Amino acid sequence: MKIIRFIASLLPLVAIVLVVVQLVVSNALAGAGKNTQSLDQAIEDIKAQNQLLRQELAVQTSLIAIETKAKELGFTSAASTVTLAPSDVAYNRSQ
Repeated sequence: MKIIRFIASLLPLVAIVLVVVQLVVSNALAGAGKNTQSLDQAIEDIKAQNQLLRQELAVQTSLIAIETKAKELGFTSAASTVTLAPSDVAYNRSQ
């Protein structure tokens, strides 16, 4: 009978401890949720920035942009094309 009274007297204390533990865990999870949300936002920002950089790269490496830049630097079209024939040295191997 004493054991039952002892256990019954401890139940409110155990309940209070469990409520406090639940509050602490809930608070920690809420903080982790905010951190996760800020990380997700940072990821989305970086993805958007990467997309803009890809578009800028496509513009800068287009043939028209390269041709325009070459003309600005003074390059001109070649008047004639020079082609080199393969050397006979590589073909004269003895079998």
